[in-house]
Amino acid sequence: RSRVEFRDFFKAHYGPIIAVYRFIADDATRTAELDTAVSALADEYLIDGRMEWKYLLAVGRRAAPLALS
Repeated sequence: RSRVEFRDFFKAHYGPIIAVYRFIADDATRTAELDTAVSALADEYLIDGRMEWKYLLAVGRRAAPLALS
């Protein structure tokens, strides 16, 4: 994948990026700057059309209510 395909995929499918593009939609300069920044991520981390991701998965459970005696 190319840097442009990477950018366009994130613009269409990645919630936080979608939100930022919507927020700055009326500002062509900021939109172009974000396009450049997202493309730069592809330049830095996209290798052979792939990008490795690391993430932390956390699971939480609610404690049972305390019984008052």
